[in-house]
Amino acid sequence: MTTSPAPGEQPSQEETDRAQALKRAVEAAYLGVPADQPSPAAQAPATKPQDPEVAHGVLLLRAADVALAEVVAHRHTWEWLAARAADHDHFRTPPAVGDLPDGRVRTTISGRSLIALLIVLWKIWEASGLDGD
Repeated sequence: MTTSPAPGEQPSQEETDRAQALKRAVEAAYLGVPADQPSPAAQAPATKPQDPEVAHGVLLLRAADVALAEVVAHRHTWEWLAARAADHDHFRTPPAVGDLPDGRVRTTISGRSLIALLIVLWKIWEASGLDGD
C-alpha cells in the first residue's frame, strides 16, 4: 500500500506514524467502526472507504478470507498479469489454465495468489501514467 524504505534503511518516525494510522484506518473500515474508537471483536464490514489506500487495505483483508478464486480473462490479459505477479512472494502459478471461447481463459488461484495479484495491480495503478498500464 505504501512504499517501504530501502533494505537497511530505517523508516522515519513520521513514516512509522503514518503506517500505523493507515493500519488503524483499514482495520476500522474493515470492521465498520469509526477510526477513533477501539475495534470490537466482530462487526459487519464497512461500506466503501473513501481513501484509496484504506479501500485497498480493506480489499486485501477480504482477499485473505478467500480460499479459492476463479479468474476469467482474455489470454493476453492473464499472461500480462501473471508475468507481473510471478516475482511476488505470495503468487503461485496455477497448475492449469483452460481455454474458453473468444480468446478467454479460466483458471483458479488461491487467496494468497489473489492477494499478490491485488498488490501488483495496486502498484501498477500507483505508478501508471498514460502508458496504458
